Amino acid sequence: MKEEIGFHIGKEVSPLDKPPFRAYFHWTSEGQLVKSEDFSKQELEAEIASGQREGRELELFKEALNRLALSA
Repeated sequence: MKEEIGFHIGKEVSPLDKPPFRAYFHWTSEGQLVKSEDFSKQELEAEIASGQREGRELELFKEALNRLALSA
């Protein structure tokens, strides 16, 4: 059973394209949602610094952080 991860940048409440944005991550396995988490830019920085993420997950967290920085 292979778990996959994806993310998007968006807002929780407002449909308006104004900051602050969050990174929304979702993990799926066999097409079913396994877990979801969302992070602000500051929370994502702390999560990356913690050293608990690795591999593809870490790559996507860094990519999301870059996209959040550009959307500010």
